[in-house]
Amino acid sequence: MAKVGAALSSLLGASPFWREKSSSNCVRTETGSCITPAMHEASMDSVALEVKPWESGKFRFVKKLEDAGRNRGRVDRMESSDHEGVDVAVKKMPNSWVTKDHAEFVSVHPRETEQPWKDLGM
Repeated sequence: MAKVGAALSSLLGASPFWREKSSSNCVRTETGSCITPAMHEASMDSVALEVKPWESGKFRFVKKLEDAGRNRGRVDRMESSDHEGVDVAVKKMPNSWVTKDHAEFVSVHPRETEQPWKDLGM
């Protein structure tokens, strides 16, 4: 099983969380930022270009947190060696299921409600 080269959930706090939709066709984050659908799409495209092979030496497995059966994966708690032992949650999914980008994913899985590229684009 391959790992996408990004931790989806991190104790580093890098990703904003959706808070509310506004009347200006954007979503407000907890920090008050406005994210439009075009901005989210651009972010997904950017993430797809940045995916790199998994570097196993950068994380140490701590324990399995849960299975992620809908996307044939699992979530593990790992420790980041680059960030002085900070714990992160890493979701491992097969590359064949995730595909190369959001457009291909939607084409291959048109009825899928799990949207890994949308998650990565946040």
